[in-house]
Amino acid sequence: MKNIELLAPAGNMDAFISAIDAGADAVYIGGEHFSARAFSNNFSLREIEKAVEYAHLRNVRVFVAVNTLILTSEWEACIQFIDDLYYRNVDAVIIQDFGLLNYAIKRYPDMEIHASTQMTIDSVEGVLQLQDLGVDRVVLAREMSIEEIREVRKETDIPLEVFVSGALCTSYSGQCLMSSFIGGRSGNRGTCSQNCRKNYKFKKDGEFVETEGDYLLSSKDLFVLDDLFELVQLGNISLKVEGRMKRSEYVKKVISIFRSKLDAKDISEIDIKELKSLFNREFTKGHLFGDYEINPFRPNHLGIPLGTILKDFYIKLIDDLHQGDGIRVIGHNEFGLTVNKMEIDGLLVNHASKGDIVRIHSKYHPTKGDHVVKTTDVLLLDKINKQTLFQKYPIYFEVSYCENDLEINCFDDDGVYVYYSESILEKSEKNHSKRLQHQLSKSGDYPFEIEVLGDLVEVYAKSGDINRVRRTVIDLYTKKKLKRERVINDVGLEPIKIEMTEEVVVSVLNVEQLTGKYPEYSRVIDVLPIQARARKIKYSAADGIISNISGLKTYKAFSTNFSFNVTNPYTVYYLHKLGAKKVCLSLELNKHQIIELEKTFIEVFKQKPNIEIICYGRPESMIIKHELEEGLLVDTHKEEYKVVRDELSTIYHSKTIDLIGRLDEIPKMNYRLDFTFESEDEVEDVLNRFEKEQKFNNYYGHFDLGI
Repeated sequence: MKNIELLAPAGNMDAFISAIDAGADAVYIGGEHFSARAFSNNFSLREIEKAVEYAHLRNVRVFVAVNTLILTSEWEACIQFIDDLYYRNVDAVIIQDFGLLNYAIKRYPDMEIHASTQMTIDSVEGVLQLQDLGVDRVVLAREMSIEEIREVRKETDIPLEVFVSGALCTSYSGQCLMSSFIGGRSGNRGTCSQNCRKNYKFKKDGEFVETEGDYLLSSKDLFVLDDLFELVQLGNISLKVEGRMKRSEYVKKVISIFRSKLDAKDISEIDIKELKSLFNREFTKGHLFGDYEINPFRPNHLGIPLGTILKDFYIKLIDDLHQGDGIRVIGHNEFGLTVNKMEIDGLLVNHASKGDIVRIHSKYHPTKGDHVVKTTDVLLLDKINKQTLFQKYPIYFEVSYCENDLEINCFDDDGVYVYYSESILEKSEKNHSKRLQHQLSKSGDYPFEIEVLGDLVEVYAKSGDINRVRRTVIDLYTKKKLKRERVINDVGLEPIKIEMTEEVVVSVLNVEQLTGKYPEYSRVIDVLPIQARARKIKYSAADGIISNISGLKTYKAFSTNFSFNVTNPYTVYYLHKLGAKKVCLSLELNKHQIIELEKTFIEVFKQKPNIEIICYGRPESMIIKHELEEGLLVDTHKEEYKVVRDELSTIYHSKTIDLIGRLDEIPKMNYRLDFTFESEDEVEDVLNRFEKEQKFNNYYGHFDLGI
């Protein structure tokens, strides 16, 4: 097919091997640092080295996710980490941080640089911009439709990566601050607490409204198997499966299903049932095919229906059950357990079939009518672990001899070649050719089959000698196949011209907030019109403010919004270099990190950066393509999050950041005040306080703690 890659996830070595066994073309993993799945087991450098060798011997590529924002204090350690990956022959790194992305493109000429979905690339302009910068692949936002992806493919030739299976972020990836502001665990730093999987009540016009379920932001899992070839037809595309937190059996099953689909093999209903048994939140085709859906009833594994409680812990089974299976009882008191003991008609059994009435021995007490689902199937796990779709590839031993010397030219279809000769032959009147060929062709557990070319007639060799020569040639071949010559480039950071400003800008969300009085305030130099903050994911630039990389392709002079997630001086540098007059820093930085960023910029680039912070405003916690009803989401702590809907849905944080009166704790820079739901009078009060530098609010966001 036209450069089609099946890309598998792996959170540990078992899952890594399972992905390759199932037929993955490439596997993406995370290291112990700078990975957006910080709670996955992840891989040490030694494990990465072993994984790369294992994969490369099987013609499988390895990508490492370095897809978090990098703080100033982490920069040198991050570069050292990627250096270590580079010299361990990793094929690509997946990067979110814009400064790191640009730096890595220049530093690592022999390793691909992939732009992470955390960069929120959802337009032709964004892809073209990254292509111009030298990115080797773009992982597209999961909000893109198939029509939009077709347009990208029509306008660009860069390899694209599209998610086809797995968990979906409710918000645009890279633009979700909900976990960060609620609990200090940032999705941009790999520690998301999954607030979208928690329960909320819905409030409208001051009254609670009854909803279908309580998990109002929890999405179903993506699964686009039936429409896969609409992506395949685009060509030069990687089909990405999410799941670095999943167990190895899940990885093996889901990859084997997609491998079979790509190889035009039959996929049965049993295959899909087995996948659902391993993990599912129900399936959706997502925004990709206009089928994005929330599952408001449950945020975790739904399992497979097993039956209903008749009384006590008696269940009439609608599926088989085995000792060691995991089950969950869903009712007034929900609980899960492993089935260690069960009986039928008073007799202990280790297996029960569909239609049986079985009694589970447990300390728990379900209620009549409770539903029971099977969440773990031990026989299925054993079955999957015994399966493999990996096919050995051929290598060739071209044999000849000259007197007593056995000569072997070893090569494969990818051009790897080695030569070896050793004097082990003796003349013989008998024909030992078949025996010698058989011994030379033994490949054991290696991932290749040896095809011997040529005859060895009228010669003889001891079995031990032949085996030793074969092992020597294989060793030479594998070393040659794994060898990579890599150099690191010096990254030249050429001087740039930065025009300094000390501006105070006010932005408003609606026209009622405009008073016309702003010129009276000496510190306010500009008032942005409605929607001037360009909070849309799609690029826009009111007064030259852009919120997304897409805008870099369109505007030559601009300022950047907080949504660029700027957390280090190198990102500031590259944005200035591309034309940014003013760079707004991330809302997730604390005051010490802001000070360190500016100080380091001055040390490295010998001038000050023209940076901006938002000193007043209610953060946008989530930006969502899915249409949400306007109102309030109320969490279990009774915090209220306002939902606003226009082209996109935006969920605002429950509190307003107010740094007024504390700005003397950081260097002077540009300031912005973002007004969202304040009245005209409230806006005026805040501006009066700003003029007088008066504290009022005791919520400072990340200013003291950071991420």
